[in-house]
Amino acid sequence: MVIPLYDEIYDRRVSWRKALARLGSLVPPPAHEPVRPDWAGIETRLGLQLPRDYRALVETYGAGKFDDYLVVYTPGGPRDTIDLERQLVSGAERLAYHQDHDEQLPHRPENLLEIAGTDNGESIYWARTPRSGPDDWTIVVNAARDWEDWPAFNGSLVEFLVAVFALEYQCSAFPEDFPSTSLPLSFVSYA
Repeated sequence: MVIPLYDEIYDRRVSWRKALARLGSLVPPPAHEPVRPDWAGIETRLGLQLPRDYRALVETYGAGKFDDYLVVYTPGGPRDTIDLERQLVSGAERLAYHQDHDEQLPHRPENLLEIAGTDNGESIYWARTPRSGPDDWTIVVNAARDWEDWPAFNGSLVEFLVAVFALEYQCSAFPEDFPSTSLPLSFVSYA
């Protein structure tokens, strides 16, 4: 059964739980249950609350790679390059550098939080506004080595992954051969 991403009658987003279930039908999670992060400690160190869909995604999949291409950064990731806390810091430093060199960003650097990346160098960010709660954050993607291409997705991280993997949203920053067209897609755990 395919669970629609959007409620067709009211044209509003469905809950993150339904989106996560749909993601599971497109990309089966690993057989083993990932270690549950200490969310309270992580959020205290970061000084911000994380979206519920992201926390559920990490608790379902853990650290790993989707479709041999895309990695969502996770707390305590087994490699520095996929550790959420380290990537939030390095992503902020990159954004500040590019802003200082007059690159156009879609949002102020402090409102962009790097949450995922690809083998080709695309960066996926949460876009937040000063008054938005974490469950209202949307997604913007920076094309690899192109600070002018910032496609936006008006939905959560899990909704973005579902739309990309279900071929319902073609992100101009991604190569044409991503994602694969044969389902189910793969998730390779780093645990």
